[in-house]
Amino acid sequence: MPEPANALRARIEAVCEEGREYWHRFDAEVRQAAWVYLLSTHLGVAFLFALFLLAGSYSGSLDFSAFSALARLPAAPAALLFFLAVVGFGAKAGLFPFHVWLPDAHPAAPSHVSALMSAVMIKTGSYG
Repeated sequence: MPEPANALRARIEAVCEEGREYWHRFDAEVRQAAWVYLLSTHLGVAFLFALFLLAGSYSGSLDFSAFSALARLPAAPAALLFFLAVVGFGAKAGLFPFHVWLPDAHPAAPSHVSALMSAVMIKTGSYG
């Protein structure tokens, strides 16, 4: 391997090892809360991704102005889009019953991270 590639690989290995050591400094409760938060938010994003892909498919374009065609959808596809929106944005906003990450994540997080979750994550889901 050329020298820059070896240096890059060594740096990536060092960062991964550092992250592994950092991760194990936390107790099991904090790690569990982090995994639940990570899984919940990623599932929320997956539902939102499916929502916008289906909305684009039904309207013929991913342009928001084309989404006005969704008003003429039959009941079943409209209900599916509504379900995807509620689950996706509900997981982000901490809406019941998709709030499984919320009770564990806020107490386990440092205060500045908890403030960031309140200021950004929950508001983003609410404004969706």
